[in-house]
Amino acid sequence: MIVKDKGIIDKIKKSYEVEAPEILSRLSFSQNETVSQFPQKKYVPLKRIIACCASLALAIGIGVVSVMHFNIDNNNKPPLNTNALQNTGMSGITGNETNNTPNSNSTIIEAPKVSYDIPYSSDYIWTSVEDLYKNADLVIIGDYKETKDTYYAKDRGRLITSGTVEIETVIKGDLTEMSFETEEIEYYGGKMSVSEFIKQNGKDVTKQYVNDNFEEQEVRERYIGEKSSTSVNAKEGHKYLIFLNYDKDSDRYFVCSDGYGMRELNDEGKAWNPDLATFENITIIGGIKR
Repeated sequence: MIVKDKGIIDKIKKSYEVEAPEILSRLSFSQNETVSQFPQKKYVPLKRIIACCASLALAIGIGVVSVMHFNIDNNNKPPLNTNALQNTGMSGITGNETNNTPNSNSTIIEAPKVSYDIPYSSDYIWTSVEDLYKNADLVIIGDYKETKDTYYAKDRGRLITSGTVEIETVIKGDLTEMSFETEEIEYYGGKMSVSEFIKQNGKDVTKQYVNDNFEEQEVRERYIGEKSSTSVNAKEGHKYLIFLNYDKDSDRYFVCSDGYGMRELNDEGKAWNPDLATFENITIIGGIKR
């Protein structure tokens, strides 16, 4: 709006004498000057306010999504297993406290399942921890590191597997310094593909255990093994209490009494009992730890 009244201009000048006298020296008025040329309070346009609010809302929305994504990622991570950082030691043979806690060192990738069973029956002489300890040549605690080989012993009608154990504690028996760190052991059990079983033993032997048409590729890729609850269930990376006897023929230590002689240990140091299908609290006297 154009201000042409000299009186109004004088009033405006006077109103600025109190608030900002220095402005008067820079003011030169004429009847053609506009009010918008005079110093005045600034107001933020409504459009700018709306734009600022929209930007703020967008920033808050991005922040919320980021926090939710962070929480989802954290929830998907497995919990930290502090017990797995502790060494398992044993001392004495007593107790029957049970615990079904599985070994937390279980591998994420599941081992191939056995589709075809090789049945067997055994009358074990020793099944208790006490009897196994008395009759074993070597008793150790160690981590099962790797399966080396599995083959079918036709004269026994059973699979025999060899694997490597990283020894943590020697409870009974003697080992040379060279073999103290790791020891290759053998045990009844294990599994092998149908295809490999056919190569080793021929089709006639395979027919005893595989009812499906093993000429089909899908069948050949399946596994054959022992499904008994008393079989050795050796899993790489898991800790075991192992009772062994020396086998002169193979020049290796052989696991006594199948699954009774190779018992998985959980994080609390409790050993698997094949009969009760649970972990129980036992102790072994003595032992030299690495």
